[in-house]
Amino acid sequence: ERRTARTPVACPGLSLESAIGTSRKERAGRATPIGGAIKTRASETGLDKAPARRENAPRIRPLPRPRPRRSVTSSMAGISIVIRALNEAAHLPALFDGIARQTRKPEEILLVDSGSTDDSVALAERAGARVVAIAPSAFTFGRALNVGCDAASGALLVFVSAHTYPLDERWLERLVAPLEAHDDVALVYGRQTGDSRSAFSETEIMRRWFPPESDRDQDHPFCNNANCAVRASVRATHPYDEDLTGLEDMAWAYRIQQDGYRIWYEADAAVVHVHEEGFAQTMNRYRREAIAHKRIFGHHRMFALEALALFVANTARDYLAALPRRRLRTNLWAIPRFRFAQFWGAWLGFRQAGEPPRALKRRFYYPRGFARRAGKPRSSPKGRP
Repeated sequence: ERRTARTPVACPGLSLESAIGTSRKERAGRATPIGGAIKTRASETGLDKAPARRENAPRIRPLPRPRPRRSVTSSMAGISIVIRALNEAAHLPALFDGIARQTRKPEEILLVDSGSTDDSVALAERAGARVVAIAPSAFTFGRALNVGCDAASGALLVFVSAHTYPLDERWLERLVAPLEAHDDVALVYGRQTGDSRSAFSETEIMRRWFPPESDRDQDHPFCNNANCAVRASVRATHPYDEDLTGLEDMAWAYRIQQDGYRIWYEADAAVVHVHEEGFAQTMNRYRREAIAHKRIFGHHRMFALEALALFVANTARDYLAALPRRRLRTNLWAIPRFRFAQFWGAWLGFRQAGEPPRALKRRFYYPRGFARRAGKPRSSPKGRP
């Protein structure tokens, strides 16, 4: 049996996907081209594209690759949960409580801390987690993951954001089940939703990109490390890219798909993902992911008029979604504010020429003035999404 590697496509992450919010079902029902990060035609696609095929475009036919042969993972394989954190004391208790209530218990929990000045480390230690430190100056998203994975002992590695919490007691059981049952599955990611603290526009993004139907053999590299499980053996031979400013999860997924592994979306393994970000943090998130997207999938330009059109279209779409739910009045200002931060950040990111300077990278990862406050406990706000 042979498995054909997927054709390279541009597929942005959870942040970049949201330009018009095209859902999986909508994409499956049409053959719309996606082209680059923002568009095939910017007026139709935007940042939210997953790989749909162009009807009349020439089809690249990669050489067939053999399906990877791995022994089926034991049904009781060891699980290591890896959490990246910076000043997450407000959110970690809910996550640790949710993990403790799971029907399937992890063998260990590791907190990769990159300079917290609040009670994050103490909370993790009280919950029984092992703390692995990474210097703020050395932090990137991929490097923090590699550090945590290298320190983990489990055959299955579960990544979860510090500001998430499981939706029910079977989250972990359902997340790792495909890895234990299928030797060619290397990555499983689960559904995400928001709660009352989440921005309305972001809940719309999650609603469209994390639908209630699972996908056992996803044909594009979209995934999200806020709720994800991978094989430790595959991660050992395919380390995460430590130079990307974001989207390290999608870069990894793209590589393993090219090697013939399967990506599985498990809708029943759900978490609540809370982003309590200000305007600048939201803008920075989209900016660094646009920079990363260019590096992963090739150069792409985003014109100012495209960004403006996408801002208007998505703001209107969110207003229409909020109206029947009686949430329009409370989000009248919040919706355009979020969408403006999104598309301004994406526009800036796609305009970035070459490697971002060190100072800009630091702003992506840490709040302004973090270095000056690093020695003052509990004085620094949460710095990263």
